[in-house]
Amino acid sequence: PPKSQYIPERLANYMEAHDLSGRVFTPFESGAYLAWHSSPELTVSLDGRYEVAYPVKQANRRIACFLAAPGWQETLREDAADWLVVPRDSALAVALAKSHYMQGLWSPTYEDDCFVLCQRAPDRPAPDLATSHVSSSPFGSN
Repeated sequence: PPKSQYIPERLANYMEAHDLSGRVFTPFESGAYLAWHSSPELTVSLDGRYEVAYPVKQANRRIACFLAAPGWQETLREDAADWLVVPRDSALAVALAKSHYMQGLWSPTYEDDCFVLCQRAPDRPAPDLATSHVSSSPFGSN
Protein backbone atom coordinates (compact mmCIF):
# COMPACT_ATOMS: atom_id res chain seq x y z
CA PRO A 1 0.00 0.00 0.00
CA PRO A 2 1.14 3.56 -0.62
CA LYS A 3 2.82 5.30 2.32
CA SER A 4 0.09 7.98 2.52
CA GLN A 5 -2.50 5.28 3.24
CA TYR A 6 -1.09 4.88 6.76
CA ILE A 7 0.95 8.06 7.23
CA PRO A 8 -1.51 10.94 7.48
CA GLU A 9 1.02 13.65 6.62
CA ARG A 10 -1.42 15.98 4.84
CA LEU A 11 -3.99 15.51 7.58
CA ALA A 12 -1.41 16.28 10.29
CA ASN A 13 -0.34 19.40 8.38
CA TYR A 14 -3.98 20.52 8.19
CA MET A 15 -4.48 19.93 11.91
CA GLU A 16 -1.36 21.93 12.74
CA ALA A 17 -2.22 24.79 10.34
CA HIS A 18 -5.65 25.11 11.95
CA ASP A 19 -4.34 24.88 15.54
CA LEU A 20 -6.55 21.91 16.38
CA SER A 21 -6.33 20.51 19.88
CA GLY A 22 -8.05 17.87 21.95
CA ARG A 23 -8.51 14.13 21.89
CA VAL A 24 -8.42 12.26 18.57
CA PHE A 25 -9.97 8.85 17.92
CA THR A 26 -7.38 7.34 15.58
CA PRO A 27 -6.87 4.08 13.73
CA PHE A 28 -3.99 1.97 15.01
CA GLU A 29 -1.94 2.42 11.83
CA SER A 30 -2.02 6.25 11.96
CA GLY A 31 -1.99 6.97 15.67
CA ALA A 32 1.79 6.97 16.15
CA TYR A 33 2.39 9.46 13.34
CA LEU A 34 -0.30 11.81 14.63
CA ALA A 35 1.00 11.51 18.20
CA TRP A 36 4.53 12.28 17.07
CA HIS A 37 3.49 15.14 14.80
CA SER A 38 0.78 16.75 16.94
CA SER A 39 1.66 16.17 20.58
CA PRO A 40 0.93 17.74 23.04
CA GLU A 41 -1.91 19.66 21.35
CA LEU A 42 -3.62 16.47 20.20
CA THR A 43 -3.78 13.21 22.12
CA VAL A 44 -4.43 10.01 20.18
CA SER A 45 -6.65 7.15 21.27
CA LEU A 46 -4.52 4.31 19.90
CA ASP A 47 -1.06 3.82 18.46
CA GLY A 48 1.76 1.29 18.30
CA ARG A 49 2.11 1.25 22.09
CA TYR A 50 -1.21 -0.59 22.40
CA GLU A 51 0.32 -3.56 24.18
CA VAL A 52 1.68 -1.47 27.06
CA ALA A 53 -0.15 1.87 27.05
CA TYR A 54 -3.77 0.90 26.46
CA PRO A 55 -6.07 -1.52 28.25
CA VAL A 56 -6.60 -4.54 25.99
CA LYS A 57 -10.39 -4.22 26.04
CA GLN A 58 -10.22 -0.57 24.95
CA ALA A 59 -7.69 -1.26 22.19
CA ASN A 60 -9.76 -4.15 20.84
CA ARG A 61 -12.95 -2.09 20.95
CA ARG A 62 -11.34 0.76 19.04
CA ILE A 63 -9.86 -1.56 16.42
CA ALA A 64 -13.28 -3.21 16.00
CA CYS A 65 -14.86 0.22 15.56
CA PHE A 66 -12.82 0.87 12.40
CA LEU A 67 -14.12 -2.47 11.08
CA ALA A 68 -17.68 -1.27 11.82
CA ALA A 69 -18.13 -4.33 14.01
CA PRO A 70 -21.22 -4.54 16.23
CA GLY A 71 -21.06 -1.82 18.86
CA TRP A 72 -19.18 0.71 16.71
CA GLN A 73 -21.83 3.42 17.19
CA GLU A 74 -21.79 3.01 20.96
CA THR A 75 -17.99 3.23 20.95
CA LEU A 76 -18.04 6.52 19.05
CA ARG A 77 -20.86 7.95 21.16
CA GLU A 78 -19.22 7.06 24.46
CA ASP A 79 -15.60 7.72 23.61
CA ALA A 80 -14.13 10.93 25.00
CA ALA A 81 -12.86 12.13 21.62
CA ASP A 82 -13.20 15.58 20.11
CA TRP A 83 -11.97 14.49 16.67
CA LEU A 84 -12.28 11.33 14.60
CA VAL A 85 -9.76 10.24 11.94
CA VAL A 86 -11.33 7.83 9.46
CA PRO A 87 -9.44 6.06 6.68
CA ARG A 88 -11.48 6.42 3.48
CA ASP A 89 -11.10 2.73 2.66
CA SER A 90 -12.34 1.54 6.07
CA ALA A 91 -15.64 -0.12 6.84
CA LEU A 92 -16.17 2.68 9.37
CA ALA A 93 -16.13 5.31 6.60
CA VAL A 94 -18.97 3.52 4.81
CA ALA A 95 -20.94 2.98 8.03
CA LEU A 96 -20.57 6.63 9.08
CA ALA A 97 -21.79 7.88 5.72
CA LYS A 98 -24.79 5.52 5.79
CA SER A 99 -25.67 6.69 9.30
CA HIS A 100 -25.42 10.34 8.20
CA TYR A 101 -22.44 10.64 10.53
CA MET A 102 -24.51 9.16 13.34
CA GLN A 103 -27.30 11.69 12.97
CA GLY A 104 -25.11 14.75 13.39
CA LEU A 105 -22.74 13.62 16.15
CA TRP A 106 -19.74 13.87 13.78
CA SER A 107 -19.20 16.38 10.96
CA PRO A 108 -16.49 16.09 8.31
CA THR A 109 -14.11 19.06 8.44
CA TYR A 110 -11.26 17.85 6.22
CA GLU A 111 -10.91 15.25 3.48
CA ASP A 112 -8.11 14.00 1.29
CA ASP A 113 -7.74 10.87 -0.81
CA CYS A 114 -6.85 8.74 2.24
CA PHE A 115 -8.53 10.24 5.32
CA VAL A 116 -11.58 12.09 6.57
CA LEU A 117 -11.34 14.18 9.73
CA CYS A 118 -14.58 14.64 11.63
CA GLN A 119 -15.33 16.93 14.54
CA ARG A 120 -17.74 16.07 17.35
CA ALA A 121 -20.80 18.33 17.26
CA PRO A 122 -20.28 21.26 19.65
CA ASP A 123 -23.73 20.78 21.15
CA ARG A 124 -22.93 17.11 21.92
CA PRO A 125 -19.70 17.27 23.94
CA ALA A 126 -17.49 14.28 24.60
CA PRO A 127 -18.18 12.38 27.81
CA ASP A 128 -16.18 13.41 30.85
CA LEU A 129 -13.01 11.33 31.08
CA ALA A 130 -13.74 10.60 34.72
CA THR A 131 -17.04 8.93 33.87
CA SER A 132 -16.40 7.48 30.40
CA HIS A 133 -15.98 3.71 30.69
CA VAL A 134 -14.58 3.55 27.18
CA SER A 135 -11.81 6.14 27.31
CA SER A 136 -10.60 6.63 30.81
CA SER A 137 -6.93 5.77 30.32
CA PRO A 138 -5.25 6.48 26.98
CA PHE A 139 -6.37 10.06 26.60
CA GLY A 140 -4.68 10.97 29.85
CA SER A 141 -1.16 10.52 28.50
CA ASN A 142 0.65 10.29 25.24
